[in-house]
Amino acid sequence: MYKHFQNKRAVLDTLVARYLEVSERYMSGIHAQPGLDQAELESGAAFYESLDDATFLSIGQRLFTDFLMRPDTMRFWRMISIERCNDRDMADLFYAMLHAEPMAFQTALFGMLIRRGAMRPVDPSVLAMEFFMPALMIYLHLLPWMDDPERTEQALELLKRHMLHFRETYSLTSPTQKEIEPS
Repeated sequence: MYKHFQNKRAVLDTLVARYLEVSERYMSGIHAQPGLDQAELESGAAFYESLDDATFLSIGQRLFTDFLMRPDTMRFWRMISIERCNDRDMADLFYAMLHAEPMAFQTALFGMLIRRGAMRPVDPSVLAMEFFMPALMIYLHLLPWMDDPERTEQALELLKRHMLHFRETYSLTSPTQKEIEPS
């Protein structure tokens, strides 16, 4: 291995760079990239506003099954979880990728959806926390048991219930919410 890499850190840096490229491609495909400009954010808000509950759930579940739960992605986050205890750069990466960037993106997106009248007028940073943190906890809980189909099924069911609850509670445009709200 050291024929191709100078040291352990070079291996780690290569793995991180590869993961970041794959992650950016995937997130751009579902309109969920941090750092979007106003026009891109508006486009993303319009995209999410147009989704029915089934499509909204499908996107969330596919994010888990097609990306986050891929064996290479789970191995990457297991590695970073360990390395962050010994390496400040890895601790910063862990925090940025699994907290700061998703929270910033979702806060901006929910703020835009509130301004568009698609969500209840609640502090968007609180909405981001209420949406993202349970999903993150479900994911972090799965990391040690990535090969356990029963735990995976339970996690996906919990994610589905969480996403529907969030949408029913805060959305003003989803078909589920329209049935609940008086005309």
